[in-house]
Amino acid sequence: GATPGDGEFLEALDSMLRQMDDPAASYSLALPDRQPYRAGWSSIPALVKRRLALSAFFVTDRGEVTYLDV
Repeated sequence: GATPGDGEFLEALDSMLRQMDDPAASYSLALPDRQPYRAGWSSIPALVKRRLALSAFFVTDRGEVTYLDV
């Protein structure tokens, strides 16, 4: 079922997907480093991430950043 943060993750992903208009670009999401956002990222199949050149930056409340790609 849905958990808190699911809606925000989907909104961020939807917004990014709607703006993807450069075939040569790579795209990244910057997200809070919290379980619902990591779960949302993990739910995207690796094939989709590769084909769309997607990556994510997870940022903690202290400003620490973790970069994830496929």
